[in-house]
Amino acid sequence: MARENTGDVLRLAPVERPVGLRAAHELLDLGRRRRVTVVIGAAGWGKTTAVASWAGRTTTAWLWPCSTWQQSASRFLLSVVEILEPHTAGGPPSLTEPDDTITHAVLTACNWLRTSLHDDLVLVLDDVQDCPGDVTRVIEELCRHAPSRLHIVLMSRRELPFSLERLRGQGLVTEISATRPGPGPPRPPTPPCSEP
Repeated sequence: MARENTGDVLRLAPVERPVGLRAAHELLDLGRRRRVTVVIGAAGWGKTTAVASWAGRTTTAWLWPCSTWQQSASRFLLSVVEILEPHTAGGPPSLTEPDDTITHAVLTACNWLRTSLHDDLVLVLDDVQDCPGDVTRVIEELCRHAPSRLHIVLMSRRELPFSLERLRGQGLVTEISATRPGPGPPRPPTPPCSEP
């Protein structure tokens, strides 16, 4: 497997064979020491399989943020709080204030986690590429304000719709990406049949 180290960005380079789970697990382990890990790959690349097999070795909460029942920012944030609550020492915050902005609501949730999350926890958000804008904004704010014990894994089929440049500059992001799925490089196109 070819790994490129480009500063704070680790990438899986396209390879001649499927990405091995061991190498993916090594990169995910590295990402667990940072706030955000981004896993980007085409459909069929094995993102979910690799992360799911790795997640079995660590305390993980998994959420598909763009399920049809989570299409609003407030519903999504409540889902995050609900899925993280069993891993905390205190009751969840009230996020039902009608005048809460997205940023304020996320800050409230992150402050709650900062005081009640006593062990490291990985939050996996799958299929981020399908999220509507307001849910994407919640994810972006979670990445920016998450406490040190919360490690967020974002899985997507394409580049994220928001920037992590500031976090990258702080060394808080690990990226695992592949540009093509499958067992090998694309085959050259078949030449057209020539007619006599």
